[in-house]
Amino acid sequence: MAKHSVKLVAKKGVARETVTFHFEKPVGYTYEPGQFIELTLAQLEGDEKETKHFFTLSSAPYESFLGVTTRIRPTQLKQALNMSKIGQEVIVTDAMGSFLLDETSTPCVFIAGGIGVTPFRSMILQQTHDESQKELVLFYSNRTREDTAYYDEFEQAKKDNLHFKFIPIMTKLDHWTGEKKHISSEMLEKYLPDLNTPVFYSAGPPAMVKSIKELLLSLSIPQEHVKTEEFDGY
Repeated sequence: MAKHSVKLVAKKGVARETVTFHFEKPVGYTYEPGQFIELTLAQLEGDEKETKHFFTLSSAPYESFLGVTTRIRPTQLKQALNMSKIGQEVIVTDAMGSFLLDETSTPCVFIAGGIGVTPFRSMILQQTHDESQKELVLFYSNRTREDTAYYDEFEQAKKDNLHFKFIPIMTKLDHWTGEKKHISSEMLEKYLPDLNTPVFYSAGPPAMVKSIKELLLSLSIPQEHVKTEEFDGY
């Protein structure tokens, strides 16, 4: 697999203790929304677990940079990444992975928790950029507004894309007037007129993803319409 040396060109906070890093996109570099890369900080010492990490690309293919988004945990790599200065070089691989958007006109429903939203940002922004008429729905659960990455971008995408519906869920925000409860069959039925047609995607902490998959299968949604990606250690 090809590897590329790229420079950090920007970084910004997108939620509480959550940062997006923008790196140069090598000439001719291609990927599909939902794919991931392996990123290496060559200047770190230690075994591979301390110098390398897999990250889903949160950027959309049409964007001019490669973007990764992560919670800043107390690990050597993430602390070093957070302290990186603009211009610092890292090594990234070609993109890989099969957590991809269904290519047919079938509607897609995304269910995310926390940093698990990153592949869906890529998918939603690319579909919006392409002016696709594919119906997309995002259920995005967090404790508070401050924990919700890309909230403003999804609100803007909802305005720009009439085929995209955004349902933010804040489970620990008292004054929130939107959805507050954990995702349930009642919530899905409230926003989705038909549960049997869409392809469902769920990404986030392993326990949440397992729970959502069990919920969907209990509603007699075909297993081939349920796609999951666990984000462990993000």
